[in-house]
Amino acid sequence: MGGNTKLYFLAAMTCFVSLLCGIILGWMDYRAEKILERHEATGNEEPFRLTDIRHFKSVFWLLSVICVAYYLAIFPFIALGKLFFERKFDFPPQEANNVNSMVYLLSAALSPFFGILIDKTGRNVMWVIISNVTTIGAHFVLAFTFLNPYIGVIALGISYSLLASGLWPLVALIVPESQLGTAYGICQAVQNMGLATVIILAGMIVDSYGYLMLEMFFLGCLFISLVAAVLIYIIDSANNGVLNMSPEMRDNVKIHTSSDNSAETANLLDNEEYTDQEEIDSRRPDDGDPDQSPAVPRNPAVAQSDRIRTRYLAQILPNTNIPYRQ
Repeated sequence: MGGNTKLYFLAAMTCFVSLLCGIILGWMDYRAEKILERHEATGNEEPFRLTDIRHFKSVFWLLSVICVAYYLAIFPFIALGKLFFERKFDFPPQEANNVNSMVYLLSAALSPFFGILIDKTGRNVMWVIISNVTTIGAHFVLAFTFLNPYIGVIALGISYSLLASGLWPLVALIVPESQLGTAYGICQAVQNMGLATVIILAGMIVDSYGYLMLEMFFLGCLFISLVAAVLIYIIDSANNGVLNMSPEMRDNVKIHTSSDNSAETANLLDNEEYTDQEEIDSRRPDDGDPDQSPAVPRNPAVAQSDRIRTRYLAQILPNTNIPYRQ
């Protein structure tokens, strides 16, 4: 009982530290908003509605499939791993715990380095695919061989760290910034729903069929995750997306897009003096009609807005005559 008390105390302390960090982060963000006056920049943005999730791209939903299917082969395995190593490899409880903890230890140590690697190289989808393949290999070794289990578990920890570093940044590349919180929330909700269900199912599989069938189930989940990752690669490549680009290529796309927008704006605003004169001439009363009332001057800002609107619509609807608003 004393050991459990210490364990619960440690868990409570980590939760308290996490809460304290959250409070500090909230205060820092609030202070940054006041200093940078970010509320003024975002005040005119259209508020996000929950019904807008139906407009999320198919790539985002495939990403959610990976969040569920991949992590189903990690967390339930660790939850049941101690008994697995005791029964299959005849490890004593302490040794089984040591092996089982390697996944999280490696993740804590390697995740920052994998994050730097992916920041430098990009190609997030490629790394996600590699992570799925190596995780399948790790589970295959644990399920069908009697090699030292440290081999499979170390491969599992490396793959798990690599996938997390490559997968989660993809959400920010798919979903607009104003919807990021909702998108991450959906991913976490779907993942937790899957875990809550599958952990119960995993226990039933172990009790009824043993650990070999459980490993087969995990391999099936990983194949689903791999298929989803390959589909993301295909869809992104077909649409000239940025998900599997290097950082340099993404920067070039941003520069090119910005240049196109600037050119379009310049095109809409060119010949402004000519258009002004054209509008004045069109509103000048006819000399042969003395009864015609003089034109009422328009607000210059409204006139310029209407000219931009008309030229823009004329570009996208070339066969439509769109008059200026009076």
